Amino acid sequence: MQEIDTISKLAMNDQPSIAKQPEVELGVKVIAFLLIAGGLLGIGISVVGFIAMPQATLGSPLMAAFALLYLLLFGWSVWIGFDLWQGEPRGYRWAEILLFAQIPNIRISGFVYQFQTAGFTIRWLSGQAGRGINFNFGSHLSIYVSPEIQGTALGVNIVAIFALIYLLRVTSPDYEVQR
Repeated sequence: MQEIDTISKLAMNDQPSIAKQPEVELGVKVIAFLLIAGGLLGIGISVVGFIAMPQATLGSPLMAAFALLYLLLFGWSVWIGFDLWQGEPRGYRWAEILLFAQIPNIRISGFVYQFQTAGFTIRWLSGQAGRGINFNFGSHLSIYVSPEIQGTALGVNIVAIFALIYLLRVTSPDYEVQR
């Protein structure tokens, strides 16, 4: 008898064994889109950089390692963006980590760190880095340790801050879906 019920459910397009995908809010999908688009842009920029200057990357094992790191980070962003789009729990967790890593923009003597996927960074500049406030939009990854780096630039990725706050809010146990 159960076999007949299963056949009739399948005939009526009712699929009892397939779990429904969780409903994903529009704001979460926007963040997922930014991670995907920014990751693809970062991969594209990395590939173009390699094509334009292959001798720089292939001539130095350290440069080759950084080029691979760039591709992996931007590829990870794309992967996590797709997980987030589908409402996967790991997508939320890793998107929060990715967004947190994108908040700071630091340039001090001897060191630079900036990572963003489709972000909007506001930086305060001083010294040889320039003076004033600077805005930066796009995908970017810079990690340098060199005595040649001078000046100070401190900034934050505004998009990453708001996206992280939003994801933390929607993953909070007290959060109720707005309909």
